[in-house]
Amino acid sequence: MSYSIKGKIHQISPEKQVTEKYKTRDFVLFVENEKAPEYSDYITLQFSQIYCDLLDKFEVGQNVEVKFDVKGKRYEKNGEVKYFNTLSAWKIEFVSVGTDPQKPKQPQQQPPPVISDGVEDDLPF
Repeated sequence: MSYSIKGKIHQISPEKQVTEKYKTRDFVLFVENEKAPEYSDYITLQFSQIYCDLLDKFEVGQNVEVKFDVKGKRYEKNGEVKYFNTLSAWKIEFVSVGTDPQKPKQPQQQPPPVISDGVEDDLPF
């Protein structure tokens, strides 16, 4: 299942080498509750493997949209069964909020060329 969430980057953790062949990178997204700011959320998401490098072009304080999957695992330790979930991110993009100076500027579109039928118009307006 894929989901999407928008928020402001609150924290970016360094890359963590979990095993010889597996690495992760966590980040925290601040999601403001506009109706009740005291109930705003701090959501931890995780990039893994080749996706870890996607965070290199982002900084704390930038507004982003993140695409992610919800993953859950079951494990047993000392005879006790436990479960955990991971919000596994796979895409991150800048999001414009008003005039966000952090967003790369898009080139302005030029107006289409005026097509003339060869007749010169001498109207003053």
